[in-house]
Order: sequence, then structure tokens, then C-alpha cells
Amino acid sequence: MAEVVRNVEERAKGDGTGEPENGTSGEACEYGSNEAEVQTRSLEKNEADGWAGFLAWERTSQDTVDLKKTYVDMADDLVAGVLLSQIVYWHLPSKKDGRSKLRVRKDGHYWLAKARKDWWDEIRLSPNRVDRALGILEEKGIIVTAVYKFDSTPTKHIRIDKEGFLTAWDAALQASDEEENPILPKGENPNGRFYPKGEMDFDQRVKSITETTTETTREEGRESSNSKFPSSDFSTETEWDDTPPEGGLIETAIDGVSRFFRDENIESNKTRANRLWNKTELKEKEFVEVVQQAKLITANRWSNITNSKMAYFFAVLEDQLGLRG
Repeated sequence: MAEVVRNVEERAKGDGTGEPENGTSGEACEYGSNEAEVQTRSLEKNEADGWAGFLAWERTSQDTVDLKKTYVDMADDLVAGVLLSQIVYWHLPSKKDGRSKLRVRKDGHYWLAKARKDWWDEIRLSPNRVDRALGILEEKGIIVTAVYKFDSTPTKHIRIDKEGFLTAWDAALQASDEEENPILPKGENPNGRFYPKGEMDFDQRVKSITETTTETTREEGRESSNSKFPSSDFSTETEWDDTPPEGGLIETAIDGVSRFFRDENIESNKTRANRLWNKTELKEKEFVEVVQQAKLITANRWSNITNSKMAYFFAVLEDQLGLRG
């Protein structure tokens, strides 16, 4: 019996390391550690694969909304700015064929007809938020709304008020310039709104260092100013005639467009515009509306235009009129 007890005690002591002779417990610990490492690596791999999948989706997904900060500035409201951005999208010509996306024509205008609930699919705005945002934009004179039947259902129709839109757009860009260039070096023109560094087609040095205040008024589509350019422009060394343009609505509109894009060939531009008008069946006022739309499109693409802005404007105008083959 004493011998049995002694053998049991020796087995319990093991080899003097404190571990049992057969090492079973140590092997279990090592196995547990390896299993934890395998699980950790597996989780890390799954996480890496998941992130890689997200990056691939991010690169290829078309689930986006193009939002220019200027639209938020124009609306002075984030939600209204998002809605305005989408309204502008529908008013711009299609990239596929250059034709207008708007198909509904009522009372002499093309309208965007969209049910309140449909905005959620496009820009994730609820009907209540849409109503509030439309109210803001309409109060600011940026859009016009009216209720007509669409698919036999009374639906709010929306269109951009070009004069009000351009006024708000110009003011927002000018305010942005003032924020970016609070103090300008004397005799230099800021590299601001339409003219990033290296992309100006004309001398950037201004002729006068005297500060001038420009107040622009629009009456029946005419841009008049006490400076040589509309409020969205800066003076250059080019001399301009301050005499108000003579002629009808088209001449007045083209005069304003030419000055806006700083093109000296005002008279030839008027002649070219009248020739285009004669090729259409549009009334003079309707033609001027197309002119203003072409101006807006050209201005939005300003930084991508490497040649004459006026030549690009006329190309857009011909596209809008359906005169380009």
C-alpha cells in the first residue's frame, strides 16, 4: 500500500516542472491558442474582403446625386439646395443626344412633372421635405410651380425661372468670390469664379485700381450696369462701349451674352443669332429663352472650355434649336 501511494505522488510531481508527465494539459493550451489565431485571421480576412467589396461598389455604383455647393448657397438651405440640384439636372440637355429631358409643355413652357413621392427614389427627400424645399425656391424666385394634370392626376409641375435663377446664381458666385478673396492685391484680378489659374484667355491685370460698385438690373431680359460688364464680370484692359444696346429682344440678349463671355464681336454675334432665329419657327421671346438656356449651359461648363466661349455658346444654341446635323 505504501508503494502505491509513493507511485501516485511521484506521478503527480511529474518531471519536476510542475506539469503532468503526459503533458496533456499543455497540448490543450497550445491547441486553444492556435485556434484563436485561426479565428482572428479568418475575421481579418472576412473584414478585408468586405471592405474590398465596398470599395469595388463605391467605384462602380451609379447611386449618386451631383450636388454643387453653389446650389445650396443659392437656396440658403441644404435640403432646398439638393432639390434645386436635381431640378437643374432635369433642365439640362441629355448627354446622349443633347436634347432636353423635359417633355411636358404647358402654357408656352416646358415643365418637370414629378409626383411628390417620386423624389424619394431620386434624392431621398420625403414629400414633406419636398414641399418645404419647393416653397423656399419659389419664394426666392428661382423656380415657378403650377398644378396641371399628369397621367390624369393633378401634379405639381416645376420649371426654372431663368431670370430669377441667374440672378441668384450670380449673387452666390459673387459672394463665394468675396469669401475666397477678401483682400485683393491692387491691380490684379482674382482667380475666382470662372477663371482658375492658367485657364484665362485674356490678360488678368485690371486697368484701374479704383474700387467700383456695380449694380445690375434686369428689365425684360436686358442686363444693364453702371460698369463695363455685368456684375458677374471684372474689368480688363479691353475698352467696352457703355451705350445700352439698340434693337429687339434678341439683340439685347446677345449683347448681354457677349459681354458676359467678354467677346468683342458683339455686332457679328447679333447677326449670327438673328440668322439662327430665322431658321426656326419660334417667337422672338421663345428664342431668347433658348439663348438664356444656352448661356447657362456654357457658363456651367466654363472651366472645361479651352477655346472661344462664344463659339461654344453658339454650338450649344444650335444644339438646343436642333440645327446641328
